[in-house]
Amino acid sequence: MKKVLVVCLSMLLWNATAWAEPLLSAPKMRMTDAVIQSDLNVYHTLQKRMELIEPSDLIHGHYHLAKTRALIKMSWDEYHENESTALVEAALQDAKKMIVLMEAKTQDISLDTDMLPDTQKVRPKLWKIAQEMKKSNKFHCVETPIAELEVELMWAGHQVKEMGMIHARNELDDAETLAKRAQILFDACDSKPLEPTCIPASRLCEQPAPVLFPKPVVQRPNHKTIVYFDLNKGNLNAKGPGTLDAALKFIQQYPDAYRIRIEAHTDRLASTAHNEILSKARAEHVRDYLIQHGVAKDLFELAWFGETQPDVFCSDKDYPTHAKLAKCLQPNRRAEVLIYTPKSKE
Repeated sequence: MKKVLVVCLSMLLWNATAWAEPLLSAPKMRMTDAVIQSDLNVYHTLQKRMELIEPSDLIHGHYHLAKTRALIKMSWDEYHENESTALVEAALQDAKKMIVLMEAKTQDISLDTDMLPDTQKVRPKLWKIAQEMKKSNKFHCVETPIAELEVELMWAGHQVKEMGMIHARNELDDAETLAKRAQILFDACDSKPLEPTCIPASRLCEQPAPVLFPKPVVQRPNHKTIVYFDLNKGNLNAKGPGTLDAALKFIQQYPDAYRIRIEAHTDRLASTAHNEILSKARAEHVRDYLIQHGVAKDLFELAWFGETQPDVFCSDKDYPTHAKLAKCLQPNRRAEVLIYTPKSKE
């Protein structure tokens, strides 16, 4: 009976959003700053809700969270390309449905990936790889790359349907990269799930490490420093070292800090795979700088998010040259240093 009730609840939660009002404005209405800002707020709100979801609370939480993140990114990228097809709204609606289910800690969220409007299936061999891995007892090791692979393939199918195979080159390259990464992780995986399976909150599941840090005594960090990077660079920009001195000063003032979390990000001006690697390099560079200045190695926890958590959204239409667009996107090329201490220092 309990299982039946859970299934019914899941269906109700899903159906509650199935006929929801549109989340975004109609394409023909996206002409004023007010309308566009309203749409951007929708994206921001969904991303903020995702930040509060703990994937470990769900059976396949890393898969569903990664798929949700990928759907939002696909929707947003097509939105700022002035895409008028149904894909933009449909991808966002699917993302919202999964957020609702994850917030309710629903344990039987479907692993199926239904094709969205204005898409088509391409690269059937890659789809088959994803399906076979989802049926395996090693799926826990590849949840994130498989979720991203499926959305990337759907995105490629949209590009093919719109303008042909050549137009889908970037998405297909990213899909191939994700499939190769999934295969490496799958081959190295122990069939028995490890806890945790990934670096907390990161996009890469590259080391089955034990829990290195206790949960923060306070919900928010006691100190936060943000440093920025130049376009496509993994090293700090000219102001970076000076900015990090604030973090060093706080650590010196409060030597009881027990957790230093570095979260690194990129802008969207490259492929998903490239930005993932770049954000990791940025996180490692900031960590290495702090270690070189006397901070203990065992305090650090790294997370990297690529382009998935922007601070600002900049439309190609408003910034017609690459230089102007890159300048607008500067706040997204960042790393955040979050320092936790046993007691609040406020």
